[in-house]
Amino acid sequence: MIGGKSHKGFTIIEVMIFLAISGLLFAGIAAGTGVNIARQRYQSSVQELSEFLRSQYSAVINTQNGARVEGNENARLYCASDLFAQIDSNNWRWNTSNGQFDSVAIREQGEDRGRSNCLIYGRILVFNDAPGYVLSYDLMGKDYYDNDVLTTAQREDIESRQDPTLEALKAISASPFVSKVFDRCSLDANSGKNYSIQWGARAEQSINQDPLKATVIIVRSPIDGSIHTYVHDDAIEASRIVGRYLLNSSGNGNGPCGGTSSNISYLSNNPELLSSINVMNNQFKKKDIDICVGSEDLFAYDSNRRMIRIAANGRNASAVELMNMDQENDKGEPLCAAN
Repeated sequence: MIGGKSHKGFTIIEVMIFLAISGLLFAGIAAGTGVNIARQRYQSSVQELSEFLRSQYSAVINTQNGARVEGNENARLYCASDLFAQIDSNNWRWNTSNGQFDSVAIREQGEDRGRSNCLIYGRILVFNDAPGYVLSYDLMGKDYYDNDVLTTAQREDIESRQDPTLEALKAISASPFVSKVFDRCSLDANSGKNYSIQWGARAEQSINQDPLKATVIIVRSPIDGSIHTYVHDDAIEASRIVGRYLLNSSGNGNGPCGGTSSNISYLSNNPELLSSINVMNNQFKKKDIDICVGSEDLFAYDSNRRMIRIAANGRNASAVELMNMDQENDKGEPLCAAN
């Protein structure tokens, strides 16, 4: 047009190319952001789990002895061995003439009010079929230096053994379970806590992605107060014991507590639970325990699992070591098998 101005714009093809390139850039940024979030969540879950494990050493080092019933300072707790001393294990009934349990028989032992005959010696950590959790309880037992528990000759024999601390824990019937005053039909756990591993992460074995099953005890020696760490290559079944009615009750442990029948006892139906109640009857060793932390977030950035190692016979929080993700074993393989 004469005297007019020429107007230029984008063609449809040019607009489509622009939108396509913008979409690809946005998708790339979004994908990168997702990977970064997944990485941060995974690393956070590993860091927090390692800090939780370190805190267990602090709890043992700073233990205040004398367990009490929560909310009742005048009530006492008794070790699981006190309960079992009153049981006729031949028929899984109370060891009394009428089949009922006289709670006063244990409660009145000439102790001051508010005292406990069950002392706290450490912490017990359970890794089991719930891989997203770590169960944590006080480990309690009798007073090692109480002459009614062990004689001088028995203590001298224990202290001559290859591992006197482990033998002492066996002798005082160390266990995470206690019986409460007037509630002897069941066992409970003092200061129990279920630690939830963050962001859906879980504790797994090093050789595969199966849930880690192990029991770790961090203890102050009953003999001299030194700190020790032991590992059992299986999980005690704490969740099947806490709060269940063990004797003279329905076979599923839901109660009520009463009666004299031996064929409906929860313990008679589940005798394998005795090894969990009398936890020191299991085989504990001083050795490393390797915890590989798995998570769905790992798939987002194609990484190896990261390992937390508790060193054999750890004495303080430094026993918990957070390994590098690219660290390899002596065979040149990742510490944790590929996820």
